[in-house]
Amino acid sequence: MQREPSYRPGSRLDESMRPSHRRFRFTHRVLEGRALRLGYRLEGGPSADVDLEEGFMLPDRGPAPRLTPAAERVVEALHLAAGVSYWKTSCPEEIVVDAGPLADDDAAFFESLYTNGLGEFFQTNGIAPRPLPRFPRGGPERAPASPEGDAAAGPLVLLGGGKDSAVSVEILRTDDSIAPIALSVNAPTWIRRSAAASELEHLVVERKLPQELFALNEQGAWNGHVPVTALVLMAAHLVAVLGGHCAVVASNERSASVGNVEWDGVVVNHQWSKGLDFERAWQAWGARHLSGGPASFSLLRPLSELHVARCFASHPRWFDAVTSCNANFALRPGAPPERWCGICPKCVFVFLVMTPWLTDEHRATLFGRDLLDDARTLPIVEELLGLARHKPFECVGTPDEVTAALWLCHERGLHDATPALALFRERVLPTLSDPQRFVEEALCPSGEHLVPRRHAQMLHAYLRSR
Repeated sequence: MQREPSYRPGSRLDESMRPSHRRFRFTHRVLEGRALRLGYRLEGGPSADVDLEEGFMLPDRGPAPRLTPAAERVVEALHLAAGVSYWKTSCPEEIVVDAGPLADDDAAFFESLYTNGLGEFFQTNGIAPRPLPRFPRGGPERAPASPEGDAAAGPLVLLGGGKDSAVSVEILRTDDSIAPIALSVNAPTWIRRSAAASELEHLVVERKLPQELFALNEQGAWNGHVPVTALVLMAAHLVAVLGGHCAVVASNERSASVGNVEWDGVVVNHQWSKGLDFERAWQAWGARHLSGGPASFSLLRPLSELHVARCFASHPRWFDAVTSCNANFALRPGAPPERWCGICPKCVFVFLVMTPWLTDEHRATLFGRDLLDDARTLPIVEELLGLARHKPFECVGTPDEVTAALWLCHERGLHDATPALALFRERVLPTLSDPQRFVEEALCPSGEHLVPRRHAQMLHAYLRSR
């Protein structure tokens, strides 16, 4: 799935110059041909009012889309969710929805998205996340709308350019009666390469942010991580409703549900919109608003990151078509980055969990070099192991998974001369009475998931065949 946009942090040098608005307004949502336009306004306060409009260009496939009642519900959700990028610039106390107040359950859903989904943003900027924000509520409860057609088209599987979605594609391939279609929001180089390796039809939703947002950032607006995975899921859901697809299949594993740190009464989780709590809330939204689907779930939810890595290692045809380094998915990239920067938490983590399952040849194909041989990675390994600070604000797994991966490397004599293995032997291994237990637990699928019965059976049959 496409990575969270990497915005340049807003300046804190002169608080008096920071854009400040007291009110955030959801103004319009318009579909013209394949172009969806979502409008917002920041108003009130000493700063000038700012109008913003985000755009989504829907895939060029089939007849021009028509806003059915079911599609209108998803557009509404996408409009409200996408506003998080603009609300956060000033964190206004007042939120206005021109289309009218929300039903109580819907207001609570979006308040959770703007609170839990912005946990990292609040923590890194030192902003108290409560009692903000509050959506207007008291609107009428509406009966679910029925998507037109019989949802006979194949599932949309979200591609993010990395190993996880590759494993989901391979699992879906095991059932000849399923005809999955790949979908991504935007298509940078590594998503295009991943799509080619998938050998699936690839649909692209093009997302365009307004230049006014970047201007606000340059002026020192509040800035930081947003729950972009929620937006990707909602955009895919819109394509699914319009195209009669039976499901939207994500590839978020169980580790995504584990937070990074607790701050001001909130568990801050960089991956909150990839976690089970959000998936459960999004399914509940779907039950309230749509009759008969499409389904939306994460196929890999029962698995740990280490288990996903083991699965991916059995599909070498993907090795030259994926990367997990977020530098390749930056919102406003400059010069093309290296495939793996090698010194970010995501690179180091993926190298750690992949290494036990790869031959030297395959490791070279996938990574090109030994990332643990760089002493600059040592502080990152400490954080990944839970020995320093907190779990990095990246899409990485738990300290127990990293312990399992390093134990496997130690046991198999891999990377013995690197600083990371020396750290593991000196500071972690002596504390472990049963290190193999970490491996066994990481490779045991969890029963806590929302995968439909048919797909769960498909997943477990795939695992038995590895």
